[in-house]
Amino acid sequence: MLERLEKRVEHLETDVGQIKVDLTRLVTRSEEFSTKTDLAKLTARCDEFATKTDLAKLTARCDEFATKTELAKLTARCEEFATKSDLHREVSGLHREISAQTKWITATILGVAALCMTSAKFLF
Repeated sequence: MLERLEKRVEHLETDVGQIKVDLTRLVTRSEEFSTKTDLAKLTARCDEFATKTDLAKLTARCDEFATKTELAKLTARCEEFATKSDLHREVSGLHREISAQTKWITATILGVAALCMTSAKFLF
């Protein structure tokens, strides 16, 4: 009976050693567990999360998005774009040209009209 008791004690000692190892592992892992506070914060933010439906809608719209290549091409072409001051200068120049052209046409019409009146005076 004493032999059986010794074997049982040895077996218990082995089991206790294994329990200590397992407990050490559990204690180490438990430091990474979420607390109730962490879960409460996460639950409070749940309304901000995207749903599967949101992701499906976004995926459906992907064809509308610009690719990185398209953005790179656009960025490269930016130097060719006119600025507001360039457009203002161009419009001012066009106004001056139109004004000069209008004055020339008006002067020409008045000159022709004066010649016609002078001719009519001498002829009639």
